This record gives sequence, C-alpha cells and structure tokens, in this order.
Amino acid sequence: MRRLSADLDVAELARMVPAFGIGVVWAVLMFNSGGYHPQAWMPAGLVVVALFALAVVGSGRLLPPAGAARTALLLLLGFTGWCYVSITWSDGRGPSWEAANLLLVSVLAAWTLALVPWRTRTAQTFMVALAAVAAVACLVTLLGALDARDLTARFEDFRFSPPLDYPNTTAAFAFMAAIPALLLASRPDASVPAKALSQGLTTFLCAFALLPQSRGSILGGLAAVVILFVAVPFRWRLLAHFVLLAVCVLAVAGPVGEVYSAAANTGRASEALRDAFTAMLLAVAAAIGAGALLALAEDRMAVADEWEGVARRGAQMAGVLALLVLVAAGVVKSGSIADTASDQWQALKNPGADFTGTQANDGGNRLTSTDPLERYDYWRVSVAGFGSNPIGGMGAGGFEHRYALSRRYPKPSRYPHNVVMKVVGDTGLVGLGLITGFLIVVVRGLVLGSRRRATRERVIFATGAASLAYFLAHGMFDWLEAYPVLVGPALGFPIVALAVRGRADRVKTAAREAVRGEAPPAREERPRATPITPRTTSG
Repeated sequence: MRRLSADLDVAELARMVPAFGIGVVWAVLMFNSGGYHPQAWMPAGLVVVALFALAVVGSGRLLPPAGAARTALLLLLGFTGWCYVSITWSDGRGPSWEAANLLLVSVLAAWTLALVPWRTRTAQTFMVALAAVAAVACLVTLLGALDARDLTARFEDFRFSPPLDYPNTTAAFAFMAAIPALLLASRPDASVPAKALSQGLTTFLCAFALLPQSRGSILGGLAAVVILFVAVPFRWRLLAHFVLLAVCVLAVAGPVGEVYSAAANTGRASEALRDAFTAMLLAVAAAIGAGALLALAEDRMAVADEWEGVARRGAQMAGVLALLVLVAAGVVKSGSIADTASDQWQALKNPGADFTGTQANDGGNRLTSTDPLERYDYWRVSVAGFGSNPIGGMGAGGFEHRYALSRRYPKPSRYPHNVVMKVVGDTGLVGLGLITGFLIVVVRGLVLGSRRRATRERVIFATGAASLAYFLAHGMFDWLEAYPVLVGPALGFPIVALAVRGRADRVKTAAREAVRGEAPPAREERPRATPITPRTTSG
C-alpha cells in the first residue's frame, strides 16, 4: 500500500474513487445471484449512475481522451442506444426495456472506469481484488452448503449452482475470476508470498468452477488460456504455473465430479460435497506450497533473453506434439467422431426432436455429454427473428416473446443461449455491426505494438483480452449476458486496459517533448516503458 501511495498523489487517488466504487458494486452483486434479479441490479444501477456522475465531475470530461478507449466506448454506447431504439418495434415491450436497462448498467460501469486515471499498478490491484472477493463469495456459499440439511435449493439439474444460482454462470464466474490471479502468480516481479497465495487462489477458483459441470466453461477456459500465452512475455513462467495449476485441479476432478454423479444417481450429494471440499482444501494447500517453491526457484534463476527463446521454441514443439496427438486420437476415434458429428447434424436440422446421440447425458460425467439440449431450437427462433427484420431484429429482449409462441419444447426460455444469436436476432445487422466494431477496436488497441510495451502493461492487456475471450467463447452456448458481474468485467477490463495504454502513450509523448524542450515535463506521471526485470536475491 505504501508503494502504491508513493506513486499517486491525493488528488489522483480521489479521482480513483468511482472506479473502486464500481468494484464494490460488483462485489455486493456477487453475493446477490450475480445481479440477475431486478431487485438486485436496479438499485445497483442507481449507484452506478451516481458513481458515473462523480467520475465526470472528477475528471472534468464526459468522454475519455481520444484513442481506442474512447472509440470502443462510443461503439458500446451506440449499441446500447440501438437497443433502446429497437423497443419501438419489439413485440414484447417489457422484456425489451429490461434488457436495454440491464445492458446500460454494465456499459455505464465501463464508462465510469474509462474516465478515471488508471495506472498499471492500480489496474492490477483492482482486478486482483475482484478475484479475491469472488473467491470469498464461492467459499462462503460452499461452506453454507456443507452445513445445510437440504441442498435442493443449491442444485439445479443436479448441478451445484451458488453463488450465481445458475450452474453455467457460476462456472463462468469462477473461471473469469481466476484469470488475474493466475497472471499475478506468474509475474516475474511479484513477491514470493503474493505468487504463492495467488497460485492457491487460482487453484481454488478453477476447482470450484468444475462443481457446476458446465461444458461451455471448458471452451471458455481454453480460449482464455490461448490468449494469455499469446499476450504475456513471460511465457515459460506462465507455463510452469499453469502446469502446476492443471496438476492440482486434475487431482480434485474426481471428487468434484462425484458431486454431480451422486446428485443425479442417488439424490444425495452431502457426503460427496464434503469429500470434494476436503480435496479442494488439500489441493489449495499443495498449490500454495508448490507455488512458493516455484517462486523461490524463479527468484534465484538468472533469467536471460534466451530463456524466452527456449520457451517459445518449447511452446511451438508442444503445440506440434499436441496437434499430432489430436490427429492420432482423431484417427483412432474416427468412427465415434463421425457418429457424434452425424448426431449433431441431425439434431441441428430437426430442432425440437429428442437427441438420440450415443453420448447423451446418463447421470455420469456431464462434461463428456454431447447433448445440445434445447439450444438448436433457441437458435432456430433467433434466426427466424433476424429473417423477419434483418436490419433491426426482433428488438432487445425480443427472443422471449417469440420463443414463447413458436417453441418446440415445453420448457420456456428468455435467452437464445448464444451471444451471437442474441445480438443478431435481437438487434439485427446494425447491432451486429456495432458490436463487431467494438471487438475490432479492442483487439487492435490491445495487440498493436504490444510487444514493445512494458511487462506490467502487457499483463493488463492480457487480463482484459482473456476476460473478454472467455465471455465470448462460453457465451456461444449460454446466457452469460444476463449477469452484471460477468458482463461488467468482460466489457470493463478491456476498457481499463485501453485506458492504461492511452495514459502510457500520453506520458511517453510528454516525456519526449520535455526532453526536446517543447513542453514542461508532466508533474504527476513518470514514463514506465522500461520492461520489468525479474527480482534477484543475494546469496
């Protein structure tokens, strides 16, 4: 804390208050079903409006300085405005107003974050603090379940659902929170205690994320990991900590999976849940101890540039090896893969029919099930809604009304369980264009010239990009967009990363002008473009 205060003066800390207020709002929503219910996100929205007004007054501007952060924010605001316009042609005005207002809460939060004076250290503090609070929320709900006599309210479709009270979004919540924690555990400049505790924190979050047995979370996790390895410069360190994480999580995968099996097969999950919790505690303890040893080993290594070259070549070889293994497995399992693909194609062509695939869920490990459930019927309705109005779609939140009229399953749904289908079906080509523009600006802003950036900046870039990648990949099969604690970081973290980059660019420009005598040096800021070198210890 002293180190942070030394870099910031009182005025700048005061301008950071709205951002940390947003963090407090998200933290409170973590303990209130993630903000899904209107009685949670509506009051939160009023607080966000007040924090936004405070940020405008504190910064003296309505928009962030010109740059990628401003452009991305304007595209988000354009999409939000289009959602409100679409209410005029929606068949379900109530759900449309709710969808637009819910989106506005998250966009206003991102707007507030864009107006505060971010630095790499404050941005990392913000993101890691949210990860820690998320872990507390997961732990509190798990401890409460251990003492409960009746677990019925804590399970949905035999899957553990707190703290967000829906299994798929609970898994997404824990996995997304693990991203900044894993990066802190891998950073070359972090202290040994911080690295060890972050390793344990990441292990707990990832192990907890397996409890809900969400298949979409696996895809989201893979997408996030790929982005992290591409984005950070300390890949060999990240690889070491990721392998340690994978070993610890795989060690508890069996006991954690037994919770679902017990609930599905016997209806009694209390004993299995206690066993899973014990296994998770042991894995976390092992992760902290091994993480400390790994951090000490890293601390004492003379890390030269050639290590990154070795890591890069090793990663390439590992990628080639993994590809060969997948090809070999594909050849061996070609018959099963062909049958699965045929089953999926038939289900896609006949939405509403019972899935007859050979790997339908049978009460065992749900993560290996290929049953699409009702998703293909949801997507059919979204495509039909887009076809009826390609320019504007059905209107924000219009899926619920249309699906109620034309569904082929008895189970109703408010969401198409696919973020692309939702954007296309609800807002048409205009909405799709605005969101696509936002993604292009974010990717370009975070990727362009990132190799020349300081390590601290690249860590923030990686956190923002990986959080958004996870949200989009998992969101292809679920309705994450209804939870402010998921949408907020997915949109807000990239905006923070773009703001950090813009501030660093302005600082370096001011420094160059000061050297040439064209302008006085910046009073509050110092250039921070020098890459981090690993800490060393004497002896």
